Amino acid sequence: MYDEIVQPTEQRPLSSTTQSSRMDASPSTSHHAAAPPPYTARSTRLSILEPFSSCSLDCNPVLQHAVVLLLYSVLFLAAAVACAVYFNEFLSHYPTLWTGVMSLINSLIGVIAGVSKNDRFLIAHLLLSMASIVAYAACGVICWKDFLKIGTVAWCEDDSYFCDNTMFCLLPAYNQKRIRHIYNYTRYGDFTVCANHFKIGTSLPLVLLIGAGAGVVLSVIAAANSFSSIRRWSKLSITRL
Repeated sequence: MYDEIVQPTEQRPLSSTTQSSRMDASPSTSHHAAAPPPYTARSTRLSILEPFSSCSLDCNPVLQHAVVLLLYSVLFLAAAVACAVYFNEFLSHYPTLWTGVMSLINSLIGVIAGVSKNDRFLIAHLLLSMASIVAYAACGVICWKDFLKIGTVAWCEDDSYFCDNTMFCLLPAYNQKRIRHIYNYTRYGDFTVCANHFKIGTSLPLVLLIGAGAGVVLSVIAAANSFSSIRRWSKLSITRL
């Protein structure tokens, strides 16, 4: 019989794997805090618009507006040519034609200035835009005067042949001779066609008046864009092309 002193067994430290397994097994709220955030699908619309997010830095307002002005100038000039060919008795077609040509040239210079970003073309575009403002304003005033003159006695006296034949249905003022002429000419001409032609011709100066107002607005914007583009440089490089 012997006495044996039992030494207490030394407790070994748990390995990191065992500690992590016990931490995972024990109920705790720590793993909830470490959980990744829920996945949210990336908006397709935002990803599409990303290339245009820096448009304020990369876009050229002079070029963009010059293209718009070019399309409008072509439309205005086409309307002026159509009025000069088919309804030249109802309005002064020369101011509208020259205004359309000037606006077209201004828009082409604006496209060149927007592409090249050259000060000389920008100054030319600025000056032509200011001239276009005056031309469109004068064209609008002339169109308004033409509208007020249509159907009057003075209008018929300027072109008596047109008023007696094509516009035979028109009665500018009470005149027995004119009434007798309308009654006699109705046998040969169509009164309805004459009335419709007069309605269309009367509306054309108003349409061109609205178009001239829109041209003034577009020319003002073109002048502002070219002026602001010139001021980006500290020194105007007039001698450089």
